Amino acid sequence: MNCKKCGTEVREDALFCFNCGEKIEKDETFNIENKPVNKSKTALICGIIGSVLPLIFPFVYLVLLIGIVIKVITGSAIGYELPFVIAISVIYLPTPLALGIVAIIKSKDPNAVAKSAAKVFGVIAIVLWGLNIVLVISSLFSN
Repeated sequence: MNCKKCGTEVREDALFCFNCGEKIEKDETFNIENKPVNKSKTALICGIIGSVLPLIFPFVYLVLLIGIVIKVITGSAIGYELPFVIAISVIYLPTPLALGIVAIIKSKDPNAVAKSAAKVFGVIAIVLWGLNIVLVISSLFSN
């Protein structure tokens, strides 16, 4: 930082220039610490949904897998996997697609910190959506 009157370099915490005695006025326009952080509610909601749903996925898939194994071993359909297939269709199919689309759209925001990470996670979510469709279709049409 320099004195505006004589141009002498002064310390950041100086109140007066030691060369000419001019009062040092601090320019607060460049102080980043005083700027409020703008947080997105969309990112918070997607983060919560994206954190909670993966905890439920393994249980749903485990029950479906057990149902398919029992169906293959015994040759009979117990029929309890249908509610889980419906749950996947209603809850889990739209969620990764929506999260993937939001992540890709948010990655185009000029203030996005991790643009490439958002794009990668968006593509992964859409791929998981496709895998869920395959699982639902195979569960519905298996004999």
